[in-house]
Amino acid sequence: MARETIPHLLDRVAAIHNRCDLDVLVYMFRHADALVTGEHVADAVGRDLKEVAASLDSFVFAGLLKRKLSRTDGPGLYVFAVGRPADGPLASLLQLASSRPGRLEILDALASRVSGGHLDGDDASMRDKRKGRAT
Repeated sequence: MARETIPHLLDRVAAIHNRCDLDVLVYMFRHADALVTGEHVADAVGRDLKEVAASLDSFVFAGLLKRKLSRTDGPGLYVFAVGRPADGPLASLLQLASSRPGRLEILDALASRVSGGHLDGDDASMRDKRKGRAT
């Protein structure tokens, strides 16, 4: 897939804004039939619960995930809402994100959108490591 198409795919999916969003969406796609809590997703992707909760809420709003409330007022359960997309921009992004080189290309495209190409925090150091720069 040509690099020029990644920004276009991100525009069409529109719900992926940062590395956490990408990690959460890929995880949810890989476990499309599972009902999981936000805490479980945060543990699985190695991210802070608050950051993951924001990603999950964004995906629910975008219609990519469904949130089901638990019966005992406990944490909500999330499930991938669109099945396993066979084609379209979401399927293309998920396919690309399933390989390390593809994931890195997506992260670079996301980085170029944030603050003129600068990611915050650990995202910036990861980007520098990928490009062989000292941090």
